[in-house]
Amino acid sequence: MTSTSENGRIKGIFTVQEEFPMMYIHYCTHCDRIHMLNGHKTSCPACGQPLKELSVSFLEFTNMDAQERDLYQEKCRSVL
Repeated sequence: MTSTSENGRIKGIFTVQEEFPMMYIHYCTHCDRIHMLNGHKTSCPACGQPLKELSVSFLEFTNMDAQERDLYQEKCRSVL
């Protein structure tokens, strides 16, 4: 027997999961900007130059305060 969930999807034997895009943190050395982008992007949305995907997770980055983010960006400048 099947039923529908709140969003109208059919529930059956398997669990209904919402589809949310995966967010990844990228750094552009040309723009010196950190971007939060969905998926594994390879070019900067601002300038079109190649991006570096960072090892920090989206949740870790968004939980940083402004000072921690500035320090992380400074680390990106010196390492990448």
